[in-house]
Amino acid sequence: MLEVEIKKTTLVGITETTEPDLVNRLKTFVHSGEIVLVYNGTVIDPGYSSILMYLPHQTKKGLLSEAESKGITT
Repeated sequence: MLEVEIKKTTLVGITETTEPDLVNRLKTFVHSGEIVLVYNGTVIDPGYSSILMYLPHQTKKGLLSEAESKGITT
């Protein structure tokens, strides 16, 4: 199984009219998030939102270390 995580992306010019097979596969195989058809293409929206936090430096180092040990990219 191949798992890919991406940021919100617009595939300009990729529509159900121009690339019906690709759009159908995107809709079929998306695991989380959604595929949204817009006037100029297709949006792949993973459903994630970024946040901004202010933490003490040591807390941040601890979180980054824990993420690295679990194989989570930052």
